[in-house]
Amino acid sequence: MRFVALIRYLAADALRAGRWVAPLVVFLILTATGTAVGETALGSYGFTVAALLPVSMWLTIAVLNSEDPVQTAITTVAVGNAFVVRLAKLLVAYLGGQVLTAVAVLWPLLTGQRASAADVLAGVLAHLLSSLAGVAFGSLAGRPLLRAPTWAVMIGITVFLIEILVPGFPPVRPIAVSFATHPNPPEVFGMLAVVAAQTVAGVAVLVGLGHWLSQRRA
Repeated sequence: MRFVALIRYLAADALRAGRWVAPLVVFLILTATGTAVGETALGSYGFTVAALLPVSMWLTIAVLNSEDPVQTAITTVAVGNAFVVRLAKLLVAYLGGQVLTAVAVLWPLLTGQRASAADVLAGVLAHLLSSLAGVAFGSLAGRPLLRAPTWAVMIGITVFLIEILVPGFPPVRPIAVSFATHPNPPEVFGMLAVVAAQTVAGVAVLVGLGHWLSQRRA
């Protein structure tokens, strides 16, 4: 219950700060303009999965920066564990990202694009993985690691380019390439299982590294 109360406090603080508005608006615009009428939902999901990763990074940075350093120190003392506080902030960012996931998954259906139940399930899983990776990368670009927004923007651009250009780099590139070819369900879910294992392992490393660096930086 104490962790739930921490989540509620951090979520309320992030909402009051209002830094989440810009990434939300950008993602809504990308989703509405980047998915053409007449495509299949799976093809549209390939685009929104790619767009979700940098936007999730942005949202994570917004949550990490919603408290100033003094507030963060007070919260950490009250909770008694810096890692728990940081993990809670990342969880808030991830939960916020699922609002974007819902938009991305539902939009093609609302615009009449063709989709089977397997396509929708694959889309949900793919967006969950993309937002998870975005949160992990974003954990390296917020306070206390980076205070200048310019560096955060540069990291976000670099990560996005690596994700879409490097063959096989999880989770975005394999998902986008696979969805573009409209494979059958066994191929889709086999690919997602491999990407999920790679993504979860990478996320654990990035989150651990981010906490270690933040303790040295603080």
